[in-house]
Amino acid sequence: DKFDVTIEIQLEDDAWTSINGLSELCHTAITHTLRAVDFRQDGELSILFASDARLQQLNKTYRLINKPTNVLAFSSDPPMLGDIALAFATVSNQAEEQLKPMSDHIAHLLVHGTLHLFEFDHHTNVERERMEALERDILAQIGIPDPYQ
Repeated sequence: DKFDVTIEIQLEDDAWTSINGLSELCHTAITHTLRAVDFRQDGELSILFASDARLQQLNKTYRLINKPTNVLAFSSDPPMLGDIALAFATVSNQAEEQLKPMSDHIAHLLVHGTLHLFEFDHHTNVERERMEALERDILAQIGIPDPYQ
């Protein structure tokens, strides 16, 4: 019952180097999320820690929304689970506005992005409630308080 998921981390914006333990945070958040969705096979996913400009470019290209966003997730075909990208300034500003530690907010967005790779979404109230409940459970397992309070 052992499976191996390779997580490739790419730092495209040096601002991310200010976050201590970023790699461990990624592994913890993603491993717990994969367990929660009962993913039990080998796979890989990549995480891009980028600038707002880069996420704005990706958002414009793939979602036709010309502004930066906190996290984007792009699913793929196995064994590749997909790609997750985070924007430093947006994530940092949100953490500050919401009075949360930056690492907690990053963990939440990694969980959120990983759930998107498994076709969880929040277009309807039912979908949103289901996804948020799962996020709360996963984050609680790693000692992070409810991000929606």
